[in-house]
Amino acid sequence: MTPPRSGRGRDRSWRSRPTVPDERPVLRTCVGCRKVRDRRELVRLAFDPAKGLILGPQRPRGRGAYLCRSAACLEKAWHRKALPRAFRREMSGVDGSVLRELFEAELRPIAR
Repeated sequence: MTPPRSGRGRDRSWRSRPTVPDERPVLRTCVGCRKVRDRRELVRLAFDPAKGLILGPQRPRGRGAYLCRSAACLEKAWHRKALPRAFRREMSGVDGSVLRELFEAELRPIAR
């Protein structure tokens, strides 16, 4: 039997280390006002070619964009055409007024 070669192969010592939860917040940038915030403070929009624009997807697929929870940021992003840039595709068939209604419905608190 030959001795193991030193200096060869990948370092796999990270596998034996205990995992420590990372306490740093996950930061994202609002495409409307360009402020950097914690991901939980923002609303995610995703664009699926089959379904169109999806607000607050649970299991996001594809490219997404984040917006602050204000209609003003949505208006800024719409007028600056930041959403098509973030999705890297044209958003044909998406109306600004319909998008605003969907966004405001997403922000309304759930009545119990």
